Amino acid sequence: MDKPSEGWFALFCVAQIPLKKINDVLIQASDGAAISFLPKPWWFWLATENFEEAQRPTKLPDGSDRHATEAPVEEYRSPYLGLDPGTLAKKLGDASDDAWLDRIYFAVMDDRTGDDGSLLLCHVEDDGSVDSVRARPKHSSTYFRGFQVGNGSWGELKHSWESRKEQNGTDVIE
Repeated sequence: MDKPSEGWFALFCVAQIPLKKINDVLIQASDGAAISFLPKPWWFWLATENFEEAQRPTKLPDGSDRHATEAPVEEYRSPYLGLDPGTLAKKLGDASDDAWLDRIYFAVMDDRTGDDGSLLLCHVEDDGSVDSVRARPKHSSTYFRGFQVGNGSWGELKHSWESRKEQNGTDVIE
């Protein structure tokens, strides 16, 4: 990939997911990344058509920090219904440099998210193809954020996912 791994993580919704479930995913991802003595982090940006809405973290006029999408979200209509991860990666890669979004890691809420609350964590390979694993939202942004700063790797997560799937018969990383 020619763009560095930095920025918010796009959270695409490709299925009809109730707003309550979307908010649950955002809250669980933020709670899982929280450190007790720091403000709660909101690393996922709920993808809209306008990627430039995803701005760098800065101080807002009221003195608070700008975050990605902070729950509760009051209203949301996904423009990505029915799209596959490869198409989403292409759209993300084509976004302007003004969008402060990671171009390598993103997450997808699909039909299964509506059923069991899990996400598809996606990694854009050097050749543009997309690899993915299924995970609970709780640690999803922590995995991605760790990869950005050099703690762990996609290969290690994928290996852990494959081992867990083999041992426990589950395809979801907790």
